[in-house]
Amino acid sequence: MTESSNNVVLAQLRAIRKEIVDIKEGQTAIRVEISALGQQVAGLATAIYAGHDRVRAIESRVERIERRLGLSELTEG
Repeated sequence: MTESSNNVVLAQLRAIRKEIVDIKEGQTAIRVEISALGQQVAGLATAIYAGHDRVRAIESRVERIERRLGLSELTEG
């Protein structure tokens, strides 16, 4: 190979190496974003389950109040 063809090949290899580095950096950024999304989803799931527990507690209290007031027979039929 001549020196000019060697330079062309080296230039192409450098360009390919730079593109690979850019791709790796992009993958790292995507991994960080996916991790953050996973944490947000986990937080939302926790909040939803906590909300369900609160609703169940309120339902239990309402049922107890209805029984004490004698209203449970009216709502069942």
